[in-house]
This record gives sequence, C-alpha cells and structure tokens, in this order.
Amino acid sequence: MFPSGNLDSRENLEFTFVNDSLVCWTAFYMVHVFFAYLTAIVGILCMISRLHPRLYSAHHWLGKLYVIAMLWATASSLIIHNKGLPTGVIYSFLWVLLGLTFGWIAISLHTRRVFKSKPYNGPDRWRLIVSKMFSLKAFHGCAMFVSWINVAGLFYPVIKNRNLFIIFCRSYFCDSHHE
Repeated sequence: MFPSGNLDSRENLEFTFVNDSLVCWTAFYMVHVFFAYLTAIVGILCMISRLHPRLYSAHHWLGKLYVIAMLWATASSLIIHNKGLPTGVIYSFLWVLLGLTFGWIAISLHTRRVFKSKPYNGPDRWRLIVSKMFSLKAFHGCAMFVSWINVAGLFYPVIKNRNLFIIFCRSYFCDSHHE
C-alpha cells in the first residue's frame, strides 16, 4: 500500500515527497471521502434518532460514531493536502470544529449534572419552554447541527461534479540538494 517503485514525485503523480516528508498520497483521498460521507450520514441519523423515544438509545452511539468519523476524515485529509485550502473551506472547517467541541462539552456537562439546577415542571408554560430552549442539551443540539451542516454542505459538489474522485498530487521541487 505504501508508495513503491519510483519514489521521484516529479515523475509519479500518486504521491508527493518534499524534504523526505510525505505531503500527498492519492490513495488516502478515497479514505477521506469515505469518512466524510460517513460523518454526514451518521450526523443526519443522529438527528433522526431524537425524533422518537424508541430511537433515543441509538443517539448516544451514533454521536460517538459521528465524532470518530469526523476525526478520521480530518486525519486522512492531512495526507491529501497538496496546495493549501481555500478560505471558505477553512472557515467551514473552523465552524465544524467549534460546533463539535462546544457540543461535546455541553452534553458532557449536562450528563454529569455539573450545574445542579432542577428542571422546571411548573404550570407556567412559557417558563417551561424557555427552560428547555436555553439548556445545555439544547445548546448541544445547536452546536452539533452547526458542525454537521458544514459537512453536509459538501454533498452538492459531489452530485454536480463527476470528476470529483480524480485527484493528482502536485510535485514540488524543494530539495535543496538539486538547486
């Protein structure tokens, strides 16, 4: 699986080595695409699992799978980097990571009952609505949705662009020995 044969990345577009470091390897592009799709699909399943009480138990495990898929999609993207990222992708990536981080923290605080306030169950309907809307659990849902929507937005270019699965690594001539 590791690039073999001619390791001169100026002649082989399957990978790029720069200063004895692997910068790009086309085999990992499909790994990245797989985990990106898995992240988007598991994210929507996670939201659907909150719609019916029989599916609530699946939400916990789907959430863990969402985070793991996101980690692998991020890790595999590190080895397909070949020319930098557009500013829009960086901002989207920032929102994904912020939503993931704050959503995880919020639900962790909620499940460990860090803030030991009792839920409101009184007769005032508006106070009940406000107490549900401004809770750590609601914040978790909003933050994770922000994380997911930036990943799900990548489905459209896949449908529109048939050449999406074609990737070449750029060759850089950065070796100081060949000046």
